[in-house]
Amino acid sequence: PWTGAQILVKEGASSPWRLEWSLGQGVVRVAAMASLVFTTDGRGNKLSAPVRMLVASGEDQDRNGLGIWIRDDNKGTWTRVDIAKTGKPDSCRALGLHHDAVTRIDRIFCGSSEGKVYSGVYDPSAPGRLSWNAQPELSGQPRSLAFTTTNKKLYVSLANSLYQRTDGSRPSWKAVYTWKVPPGTRHDEMRGLTTVPH
Repeated sequence: PWTGAQILVKEGASSPWRLEWSLGQGVVRVAAMASLVFTTDGRGNKLSAPVRMLVASGEDQDRNGLGIWIRDDNKGTWTRVDIAKTGKPDSCRALGLHHDAVTRIDRIFCGSSEGKVYSGVYDPSAPGRLSWNAQPELSGQPRSLAFTTTNKKLYVSLANSLYQRTDGSRPSWKAVYTWKVPPGTRHDEMRGLTTVPH
């Protein structure tokens, strides 16, 4: 029978794969996964110790809204946390972490399949220990597919364009590079971004 998307884990080179978590029958795939390390809270205060968090997103066709799953390392379980109420199914196609060079705050980013970029911060009192801004930082674009940080600047790929974030309390995004799409091509997307030192 159809199980829906699942997360599998392999704990060593000689260990077998095992089922870690099933996201539910309405989830057709795990769209993104990221291992994050927060060093500040949402006000920019340095944490006494870094907080490590594994997060994943799934394309859920049975549920309206945008959300992610967060792993509880102590229990080995996953909890779904809502990011935004969108009125229709949506999913984070990309996840990233960036230290804002102006506010000095670590922020998590979700690039949605509906062309919006949301950001959140570490908040131990919030569901899943993440507090999300209700309004997206960027909207009206093609779906987001990848984040990366280089030279202390955050980038996201949106279809055939690369956008750069301007940090600060009122952040903004601008297109810094666009590549040509061959005639007759439906999609020509950058699905991965990797920062290479030097």
